[in-house]
Amino acid sequence: MSLHLVEEDGHLQPEKKLTEYLASLVTPAGSQGSANGDNDDDNALSAVGLNYHVVAVFGGQSSGKSTLLNHLFGTDFQMLDERVRRGQTTVGAFMAQANTTLSGFETADLVSPAADLASPSPDRSSRLNRAAAAATKEEEAGAAAAGARPTKSPLLVLDFEGTDGLERGEDQSLDRQLSLFGLSVADTLIVNMWAVDVGRFHGANLSLLRTIFEVNLQLFNHENYEAEEKPTLLIVLRDFTEEDAAPSLATVRKSFDTIWESVTRPPQFADATIDALFHLKYYVMPHFKLQKEAFAASVGTLRRWFGDSHSENYLFRHPAMFRGVPLEGLPTYLTNCWEAIRTSKDLDIPTQREMLAQHRCKEAKEQELKTFRGFTRHYEDRLQKGDMLLRLTEVLDEEVETRLTSYYRQTRLYQGDVMGQYAADLETELVDATMQVVNKFSKAIAAEVLSNTESRVLGCVEESYRQLVKSAQSLPFLADDKTADKAGPWAGSQVMDSAGCQRLARGFWRTLSVQLHALVSEVATMPPPAHLYGRYASLIAQDPTARLNVLNVVTDALFQKVRSRISSMADSVFDTMHAGFERSLTHNADGTVRFFSTTKGIQKAVPSALQSGMVVLGSLLYFRLKLQALKDCDGDEEEGELAAPAESQSRSARRVKGNCREIVFEENEAEAAFYLSYSTLDSAPKYPYDVPVVSEDAGDSDSAAADARCVLLTQQATLRAYELYKQKCDFTTQLQLRAVEAGNNSLPAWVFPVMLALGWNELMYVVTSPVLLVLTIVICVVFFKNFFVSQWYKFEETGPASVVIPLQAVVRTVKHILGLLSAIGKDARSSQAERGGAMEMRDVPASTHVDAAASSTHVPTAPPTLRHRGNRKEN
Repeated sequence: MSLHLVEEDGHLQPEKKLTEYLASLVTPAGSQGSANGDNDDDNALSAVGLNYHVVAVFGGQSSGKSTLLNHLFGTDFQMLDERVRRGQTTVGAFMAQANTTLSGFETADLVSPAADLASPSPDRSSRLNRAAAAATKEEEAGAAAAGARPTKSPLLVLDFEGTDGLERGEDQSLDRQLSLFGLSVADTLIVNMWAVDVGRFHGANLSLLRTIFEVNLQLFNHENYEAEEKPTLLIVLRDFTEEDAAPSLATVRKSFDTIWESVTRPPQFADATIDALFHLKYYVMPHFKLQKEAFAASVGTLRRWFGDSHSENYLFRHPAMFRGVPLEGLPTYLTNCWEAIRTSKDLDIPTQREMLAQHRCKEAKEQELKTFRGFTRHYEDRLQKGDMLLRLTEVLDEEVETRLTSYYRQTRLYQGDVMGQYAADLETELVDATMQVVNKFSKAIAAEVLSNTESRVLGCVEESYRQLVKSAQSLPFLADDKTADKAGPWAGSQVMDSAGCQRLARGFWRTLSVQLHALVSEVATMPPPAHLYGRYASLIAQDPTARLNVLNVVTDALFQKVRSRISSMADSVFDTMHAGFERSLTHNADGTVRFFSTTKGIQKAVPSALQSGMVVLGSLLYFRLKLQALKDCDGDEEEGELAAPAESQSRSARRVKGNCREIVFEENEAEAAFYLSYSTLDSAPKYPYDVPVVSEDAGDSDSAAADARCVLLTQQATLRAYELYKQKCDFTTQLQLRAVEAGNNSLPAWVFPVMLALGWNELMYVVTSPVLLVLTIVICVVFFKNFFVSQWYKFEETGPASVVIPLQAVVRTVKHILGLLSAIGKDARSSQAERGGAMEMRDVPASTHVDAAASSTHVPTAPPTLRHRGNRKEN
């Protein structure tokens, strides 16, 4: 049954009615009326896909167009009844389906000219190819099981209103609109022409052909014209009674060339022939009334042109211009085209197909994304409740594959570029939604890890700081000691080793990065350590993607925590510097506590302590750690999917591995020069103002410039920190000097010569008496030991280095030798005691052995305590 597609007033049937009509054509009888309604119609049309063709006919009014179509395709278009009247029979346009059970359609095969659109292009990722292939196989298997796939290609026939009719008069606007509509719809356009009108202009209806040529140029007047999309123009000469058709066909071709030369053509077709726009075919038919048997045989032959794919003249052998619109999208496409034609808009057929593909692909994308978000919402709710979700990422990845497969099943027949673009967008949004759930899952676990590593992170900073202060304390000055002695109590003229100070600053950041890397490596250990992951250890071991994502979250959090700690140290940098000064002043280079007995000893230690704080200032000038993308994130510890090749990994796994980063110490050319330059202790270090510093908004991340976000101290902040630091150090040094002076109550220098003169006789008496001399020495050692030791310490602090250093070496050597002799003596006594004990045990009964062993106790020897020297009051 035919459908009045375009009515007399130019109104196109609604899109919904077109869908219902097409569905009725392809749905087997008895299967309609399902409760699913529109879904059944969409499924029926989707089963056809691109396996259909459209034929349209044009010609003069009352030229027998409907008669030809009814005989050729078995349609039921209304025909002219000359016994009633001659005039307009077809008004607007009608649509019907060809009866493929007629002779000539038996060998019609399914032809899929757009099969290349069913799968993604080779340059797309293998993941997309596999998803598209899975969708294709699933659809074919489902259609085969349901028996819903048509066995032959549906052939739609359009019968258009005749031209040059009395009813329209001189108004040719609808003729042009219908011509444009027919060319935008049909694969093959039949031009019905009477044989007796060959050579005439109006009689042969060549004005219609001129219109067809012009509107075809309008359809394809674009840069992306493809020759494979040109339609077939079949010229049928009706009621031909001559024996030789060659002269008539030559005249027709000449008429076509004449019309083509008179048509204004765009530059790309300036030198082209009419064959550049059409596949031209000709067919001659005998007289309908005078040669009925020959006419019927001719109809059967022509029918094979449309229905027999093995025929030499098969018309659908070439890809049709309409190949990019599946049957389910035909109603929307017809509506858009007719609306564009009626509103006098420029109609570009490839653009219309692209718009249709975008519409359908966007709908499918939004539908699949909505379904997936509903799926993930369930797991988000469970995470909020604190549920322990095993293999969460694996479940989400499987659902992502399901959604992509469903998308390809719905859109695989539309334009490949548009389908691929929306598929890539859908994949990105699906992975984003997946990572949203995985990140919530990972953050809960990362919080547990961070709580167990927080003290260690701060310990890394403190340890690096201590090593920096210790190294700065031992860094020698470039000036000699004589210059320092002449410079006063603060030794301000000491020349600092600027390169050495910068080297220590680099070492501080390098040490910090190494310690943080060791901590991150411990977090990444497999199996996950329980002291870090707590109750999540066994859970995270079964989900490698989530485990790696937890590691990424922890790495970022550790980096931010270290940055926050360093920034707080830089905010109160003069206090941080002063802490380094105090540590250097009160501790030796080996870390032991140092006490001073003389003011001169403090004055000698102050320059090194001042230098330690100055080096701290240079180290806190710029934050030198970076979060750098980790190129090889596989590692030896990874297992399962993360250790597989990248093309076989899930999308979320690839996303997580792409986010892998590491904390490194790395400098570009500008950052390597962005250090303070030192001269002397009594002058502020020079700020590197000549080094380019780029802000976040204006800078190129690849340029060789320092990052303004990493600059912790400005030039003004550096100068202010230096001044405050010197003030605090002066105050601290004064306090130390006063404490030392208050504790030093020494006898006047003249007391010792006087005592020697008055007690000379007694001294000689003691020296000449061996017993009394030994007794005196013992008493001095016992009661005046601290006095002698303090005097030795004073000598170490105040004596010349040329004498102190050799004496210190001698003392250390003597102590070492005495220690060795003591150890040897102890070993000898213990060996002798063991031999004596063994001999005694041989004479003791066994029960006594047991009792002795049970009653014996072991008392550990207390470790020797470190004796520090302090300010002692001498008597």
